[in-house]
Amino acid sequence: MTTEKFITLNSNSIRTLITGQGQKALVFVHGNSSSADSWNHQSEDIELREKYQLISFDLPGHGKSARSNNYRMKDMAIQIANFIEQLQLDEYILVGLSYGTCLIAEAAPYIKNCKGFLLASPNITNNEHPPASWLVPFAEAAAIASASVDDETLTRFATRMVAESTSPLVNEYKKTYRETDGAFREAIGKAIMESDWSDEFVNLLNTGLATCIAFGEHEKMIRTNYLNTYPKKWRDEIFKIPDAAHLINAEQPFSFNRLLLEFAGDVFK
Repeated sequence: MTTEKFITLNSNSIRTLITGQGQKALVFVHGNSSSADSWNHQSEDIELREKYQLISFDLPGHGKSARSNNYRMKDMAIQIANFIEQLQLDEYILVGLSYGTCLIAEAAPYIKNCKGFLLASPNITNNEHPPASWLVPFAEAAAIASASVDDETLTRFATRMVAESTSPLVNEYKKTYRETDGAFREAIGKAIMESDWSDEFVNLLNTGLATCIAFGEHEKMIRTNYLNTYPKKWRDEIFKIPDAAHLINAEQPFSFNRLLLEFAGDVFK
């Protein structure tokens, strides 16, 4: 059974979904213009639920969480660290998808009791690896950082996120995109224009924690080789999920969940 509750963070209400059992937790951070529901395939996995407490939440301005007047990435990362602290977890792994991996990397200096990171479709950034270096150029990229785009552009963008254009995930993503505060995406655009990020590589490395990196083998948005030299890869490998593109946890949940179980089993020894 999944429990939905709202946690107050900086006077804002954050929708939180909690299921599973055990002292160890997996905390999921969704991507740009998505929601906690994007992790349903993980929260419904029987083996994950039996072994771990599973926690997902809507970022500010997303889903049922309150809108914010501050979507600056660095500030949101501190909010995430404060949110996790309120959960009072003894041990946990942070699992992020896409922009969620940036937020995890920005939050890394502020978190406590974390035991590892699983970064799915990651786009972690520093001045040597700005977005222009890892983002594959495509016409509908404006959807990433615009308050709103026309339906045709959004459809092409959502289709690029999946391996099969007929996937129901296309319409699911379009719905959450329209429900998200457009100011959140505008803040991403501002961050890119102003190079307003920390050295996310160093942030992660300084934790000394294992980092599992995974891409879909049909990824169409991110150059999947840009982390080849990242020195703290779990098992010194970048994992490729077959028959998946960007939304790997929802496209191929069985494969993704088995990877997560294996990583968690190793990290929580």
